[in-house]
Amino acid sequence: MKNFQEIIKLNSAEQNEQMAWYCIENSEVGHLKQLLRDGMPLNAFMLTAMVFFGHRDALIKEILQETSTFDDDVIQWMRGYFEVDELAEVLPRYQKKLPKDWPSNEDCARLKLWTTLCLRREFYSVARLHLSF
Repeated sequence: MKNFQEIIKLNSAEQNEQMAWYCIENSEVGHLKQLLRDGMPLNAFMLTAMVFFGHRDALIKEILQETSTFDDDVIQWMRGYFEVDELAEVLPRYQKKLPKDWPSNEDCARLKLWTTLCLRREFYSVARLHLSF
């Protein structure tokens, strides 16, 4: 498959959504993953389309893990659709962008999201919780 990094930049958000919709509707998941790896931003619309077309949660999590660029609404989407524990393998990729109120500091420690805790300036929690694990 060709590398789409340079040409993806030329598309509008709507054009990217059209390409994603086509891939999702036609189960062209390999193409979708390639587009995402090459810089097409993932957004909540694309994830909702995956749910609409009946794609498994495991596949949605794969997509969340493979994307190189994402819109801010992706984190809100994950928060609304999945339980924190379901995202144990996904959240490390998003640590620098997680909001201050989700996941909880306790969940962050349990999932070893140390970067998130440090960004929240929860240094005491990091030290205390890291030493207890």
